[in-house]
Formats: sequence, structure tokens, C-alpha cells
Amino acid sequence: MSRTLVAALGLVALAAPGAHAVAATTPAPAATPLIVLPNLDDDSRRCPHATADARRVLRDARGRVLTQAAVTGCSDAADEHSNGPADMLDITPVRLGAQPRVAARPGARVSARVAGGPAGAFRVMARRGGAYVSLAERPLTAADLRRPVTLGVEGTTIRRGGWDGHATLRVSAPGMRRVDVPILLAPVIYQDDLQPVRMLITAGTDPASPAGQRDEWGAARTTRATRPPP
Repeated sequence: MSRTLVAALGLVALAAPGAHAVAATTPAPAATPLIVLPNLDDDSRRCPHATADARRVLRDARGRVLTQAAVTGCSDAADEHSNGPADMLDITPVRLGAQPRVAARPGARVSARVAGGPAGAFRVMARRGGAYVSLAERPLTAADLRRPVTLGVEGTTIRRGGWDGHATLRVSAPGMRRVDVPILLAPVIYQDDLQPVRMLITAGTDPASPAGQRDEWGAARTTRATRPPP
């Protein structure tokens, strides 16, 4: 399983999608969720080159201060389509078998959405030719489902607020049994967290803390700076 470096934010994704996943034509979910990457890198090289000044303020090549919107709004997940062959590898493919019984009547509602998780945490797309296009830009139709189709799912954010990353890709239309595919947004940690610990500094305990906590942290407090052996 490969790891993807999200260089623009100094983050490392701990999991990546593997080979093309196949969603069954029955509604029975797979035992293991499909891994979806937070697609926060910049394969199309749209983000401005940034350097930090003495006050750690990000500036572009001309010395202009970069706003938060300028830094976060240029990632591959900031638009409604894939951004070249490299970006295609960051999108989790989900292949759906042909659904010949999908109703062809006008106005038949076809839905492919993610249930669960924060709103907007995922983007669902369909492969159109050699690229993925968001369903918000070009909706899925009954005609699409009556033949094999490949959907693509990308993460547009990272895990926040205690959310464990689990969600469900749900595809439904009149005349077919609903397909539920469990997905999981890959965990992301800061690059600094991967460095080995060379010194551990602990704070004093609060006298009002429960006795068990005082005992636990008191033992750690006896050595305020612990260095590993050379």
C-alpha cells in the first residue's frame, strides 16, 4: 500500500486506494471499506510557490502575502473534475455493473451520493472518457447505469471533530436494488509527528485532579526531560 505525500500542506496520508475496486450489483456491502484519500495535493501545479518570511508569513514569488483561501483553494479537490493522469491515481474508482432494469422514463431520479460524515467531505464523480467529472457538474443518468460505469470518490477535507472517517457511497435509481459501498477517508497526520521522540517534557499535575491521575503523571514528572540512549 503506497503512501501519498501531500506536500502543499506538509501532510502524509497513511493509506491509499489500491487497484480498481468493484462494487457488486447487489446491495450487500463489502466487508472492508474502500480507502478514499483526502485529495489535497496539487498535481496540476496551480498552487503559488510559497515561502515563509521571518515572521512565518507565507508569501508568493513576488513577496505578496498569501491568504488562507489562496493556499487551500488550489488543491486538486478544489474543483469539479480530475486534474491529469497523476490526479486520477488519487481518486478511488468504484466500478458498477450494468443495471438493465433501471427505468428509462423521463424524470427518473438517479442518485449517487455519500451518506454519513460531514457535509461536503467527499466528492462523487463519474469517469467520462479519460477524466473524472463531478456529478454536480454532469449528473448521472439512467442511461449511464444501464451499462457499466466507473464512479470516482475523492476526499475534500481531513478528519475533524472526532469523526472516524467512515461513510457509505449509495447508488440508487428506479428499477434497481440500491448499492451501498462502505468507504473510509484515509487518516492523515502531520509530517512532524513522524519524527522520533528525542525529549519528553511533562507538565506538573493539577492538585484537584483525581488521585489516579496524580499517581500516573507523578511518576512521569519525576524525570522532567527523558532522553533515549545514544
